[in-house]
Amino acid sequence: MLPKFAIRLTLFYLFLGITWILGSDRLVQSFTDDPQTLSLLQNYKGLFFILVTACSLFLLTKHEEQKRKAIIERLNNALKQAEIASKLKVSFLANISHEIRTPLNAIKGFSQILQTAEIEPETMKEYPHIINKNTDILLQILEIVLEASKLQAETITPDFRKINLSYWLKKNLIDFNKSNSFRLILKTPDPFLDTLPQLNSDPAILSRCLYLLTNGMKRFINSKEINLNVVYKNNENIISLCFSGFYDYDRLSKMADFFQPFNSINERLPNEDFSIGNELYMAKRYGELLQASFYTKTQDNIITFCVDLPILP
Repeated sequence: MLPKFAIRLTLFYLFLGITWILGSDRLVQSFTDDPQTLSLLQNYKGLFFILVTACSLFLLTKHEEQKRKAIIERLNNALKQAEIASKLKVSFLANISHEIRTPLNAIKGFSQILQTAEIEPETMKEYPHIINKNTDILLQILEIVLEASKLQAETITPDFRKINLSYWLKKNLIDFNKSNSFRLILKTPDPFLDTLPQLNSDPAILSRCLYLLTNGMKRFINSKEINLNVVYKNNENIISLCFSGFYDYDRLSKMADFFQPFNSINERLPNEDFSIGNELYMAKRYGELLQASFYTKTQDNIITFCVDLPILP
């Protein structure tokens, strides 16, 4: 099958040639009847036709070449994104597999002990609590898997609306600290928060993104507190939410480059024996829906995870 460009080019050249020959011959003959002058004009006419068609062919082929390069670039970008997505998917599944085995082994082990072993009554009371705790952990992991499948299928659509960030942060901090074993402390003073412009975002998706981010961050810190600082980058029209805490040297030394927008210390993907990054992966996917970007930084013994939220119109 002939390519469309070749057909268009052939038809264009055929139409131009026939039109030029028929039209220019009549025009030349209307100027003079002298054979020598006619021959000279015919030469000039032919040279002019060659010049015009050469320039036209050059412009057409240049335009097609630019289109071809643009298509190749888009295909290469799509291929790179597919490779990144594939690596993330493999890593995510490896992490999930590791995290699922841990509570399952605990549930199975303590259930077998309750069935077969003779245990002191006081000790036995602790085992159902351990089983329930690991069951809750398992349900949370399954919830993440379901969320990941929805995000992968792009079935979650953000509902953008204006958010008063000062009020929203204070309300979410109260709810967050009630339901978590560690505290999130807002360090930015109220007078500054009150001056911030309204944020155009989806409050539900933003809440979920920050919840997963801080829960993923717990893996790297060795304290029960996470500090939150709000930075307004006026020149870039961005509000940055920065979460910081004292990091665990051992865990941070194993930190993997789990997804691109976080600068990381190590470019390798997580090993099966070190589960890391599921919450961060989900936070990143939710952040993408809000056009947010992520990065990390370390200074002295403090690690900071930042979310840059654009102030959309």
